Amino acid sequence: MADFVRDLQDIAAVREIHGVEIAERVVRTRENPFEKYSPREFRKRYRLTKETVEFVVELVEDDIKANSSRDSDISPLLQVLITLRYFAKGCYQLELGDLHGVGQAAIIIAKVSRAIASKLPTFVKWPNQLQHIKEAFYNMAGFPGVVGCLDCTHVRIKNPHGDHPLIYCNRKGFYSLNVQNNQKKGILLGDSGYACSHYMLTPLLHPHSPAEESYNRAHKKRTRVIIECCFGRWKGMFRALQNGMQVSLETAKACIVAMAVLYNIKLDFDDNWEYEEENADDDSSDEDPDHHPAQASPTLHSWKFV
Repeated sequence: MADFVRDLQDIAAVREIHGVEIAERVVRTRENPFEKYSPREFRKRYRLTKETVEFVVELVEDDIKANSSRDSDISPLLQVLITLRYFAKGCYQLELGDLHGVGQAAIIIAKVSRAIASKLPTFVKWPNQLQHIKEAFYNMAGFPGVVGCLDCTHVRIKNPHGDHPLIYCNRKGFYSLNVQNNQKKGILLGDSGYACSHYMLTPLLHPHSPAEESYNRAHKKRTRVIIECCFGRWKGMFRALQNGMQVSLETAKACIVAMAVLYNIKLDFDDNWEYEEENADDDSSDEDPDHHPAQASPTLHSWKFV
């Protein structure tokens, strides 16, 4: 004990002589969001119900533990919640650390995102019952044989640097990843950015008859709207997709895939959007600036990414 006291005195003497200030260790208090927040408050902050979060944790817990290092004292549950909070709000890592009582959050976000993204084949896949889907599309506007819609949307990222950063600079002048919701079988509906073919139906650029105008209305306003609605809901659910992803390029890619997986999981377990931030701007459709995907029929919100 005497030796320990002398060591402290020596340290104090060195600090006094050299004017050195040794930063005090900050001990953050970790609260349990499951206990702190009501179901409604929890879902507003993390976008999923407590039960759905428990499912996600069980899904990726082994992967998280297998790749834990210096953050191994942080439970898989808290690591998932930190990542969900980043997805939901797009907040900075320092804020995430302060909110959850942890240090640097970047490592956690990258690790958990990769773990969730690895479940893509399980949750983002082509459905088995194509006939049911064809009937649903036909009932919308009379398109026979349609099994899906195809579209892209930009997700803002920070400057990726590296050898060729300008390849990520889009026509609107900011860095982004162009995300495509892609479906592979049967007839697809796409916008005029795609080439019309025997498997891809696109709008007519210059309709000349009432029949052609009716075709365009059925295509753009009543059927292909579902993919714009999906993107709008996705970006409303996860504001990081709107606010810009302040993480590395590789982590951003993993985050985007993870958010697609979580979107479909939400539809499986909790198709209730009452608490989400609505009316997210969607830059995927340039053809009709007056169209607002969030105003589409609620029945369209059950369509998944595939």
